[in-house]
Amino acid sequence: MASAATSTTGSRPPTRATTPTAIAGTTAGSPSTATTSSATRRAAFSSDEGHPEDNEPQTPFDPTGSIDLPRGTLHLKSRDYEIRDTQWLAALVAETYRDVDPSNVAVTGGSYGGIESWLQASQPTWTFPHSLDPTLPILDLQVAVPKYPSTDLGYGLAPNGHGGGPGLQDLYESSQGRPEDDEGDGNPIGVPKSSYVTGLFALGETNGVFEKGTSLDAPFPCTYGDCEGQINIESWKARTDAGDPTSPEDPLVRQIRRGLTEFRGAYYQDEGWKAQQDGRKVAVFSIQGWTDDLFTAVESFRMFKYLKRLDSLWPVEVALGDVGHSRAQNRPDTWHKLNNDAFQWLQSHIDGSHEERTGVTSEATVCGDADPPQQASGRTPEGLANRTILFRLPPGNTVSPLGAADRTGRRPTRSSVPRSSRARPAASPTGPPWAATPRTRRRFPARRRTSASGTSECLTCGRGRRPACSPRASSTWRPTGPSC
Repeated sequence: MASAATSTTGSRPPTRATTPTAIAGTTAGSPSTATTSSATRRAAFSSDEGHPEDNEPQTPFDPTGSIDLPRGTLHLKSRDYEIRDTQWLAALVAETYRDVDPSNVAVTGGSYGGIESWLQASQPTWTFPHSLDPTLPILDLQVAVPKYPSTDLGYGLAPNGHGGGPGLQDLYESSQGRPEDDEGDGNPIGVPKSSYVTGLFALGETNGVFEKGTSLDAPFPCTYGDCEGQINIESWKARTDAGDPTSPEDPLVRQIRRGLTEFRGAYYQDEGWKAQQDGRKVAVFSIQGWTDDLFTAVESFRMFKYLKRLDSLWPVEVALGDVGHSRAQNRPDTWHKLNNDAFQWLQSHIDGSHEERTGVTSEATVCGDADPPQQASGRTPEGLANRTILFRLPPGNTVSPLGAADRTGRRPTRSSVPRSSRARPAASPTGPPWAATPRTRRRFPARRRTSASGTSECLTCGRGRRPACSPRASSTWRPTGPSC
């Protein structure tokens, strides 16, 4: 997964800065208070040993990487570690290259970097580097462009199928918990995407070392005065592999829930978002994929709805297409359009983010050499649709004889779909006046058609059941009850 890269106006950003060690004697995870001169820092950048592409900017290089155990470990985009690392590196760039404007900062990244881009957006002013080294500037983040991100790792890696929002009922804001809950409580833990979890964990072990609870950073770094403390990512993986039951009383389960929400999910950074409510807001252009099986469209939807609930003029826009992780096709034409739209957003806000009315745009998914995909737009995620399909399914039952019985207390029942909620083309002004006449206790309602001559015909729409027709005569089709 790609990592995030910060950019500032006046200079290209470093895209492969694996460690700040060569600049200020620090290691990833916790920059030290050691300082060096600007000349030394510029020399570190210009040495740039072995960047792979000619079009990449000069970056610090250390063949040993950023690992300096027990420091320099992977914390899975923790707001207390990796988020501060990026801010530290950005401050070094701004201090080293004096033509860089520290008040015009943007951040972007895909997947793992998209997680960070959203987290960074919750902090419009980066004071952390300056607090450690007063020679480093304070940075103002203006724009964030997350690409196929997660904003709630608890839900993204283990979706639970429940709604989110204030009442935990909104499926367009589905989440692990309530955004204001510092423990990530609200909904039950879902079913892990085991293949993804296993593959991503193996990738992390190949390219780095996961935190094992041995960091020597006490007192631990705290954002908003809330400290996560020592964690062991390998223990998280082992507990996830163990599966159900995930008891709320299990301390490791509690730690995982809290860690993947409060400390690694943009949706739960309510302190940062609310601090922007009456002031300057970071402008966010979030790109998400319809066909992404890892981080689905709800990852950007939930943030759009949450921020618009705080302020209807919050500068946040969501763009969707057939992009992201597998199964996405990631067609070049689709990415050209998305990147062009994102660049226009950047140009509009980089000199100072500002409030505006925004919405959601979508490009349809097409297969093969079809015509150019259709575009749709709406003020909200729901506004992308012009029709509704409503499914009512009976409650499920456990398959294993060792499992507990369903606790909903509901017996499996069938219910018909109201005609007004059934997907259909919009009626034309000259078309038949569709209307629904409610009927109760009928699973397969019938329809009646009365011809101009006065004869009538009963038609049933359900498995050969005996029709029951309304006595009302009509010269047009009219359902007598909920349609099938």
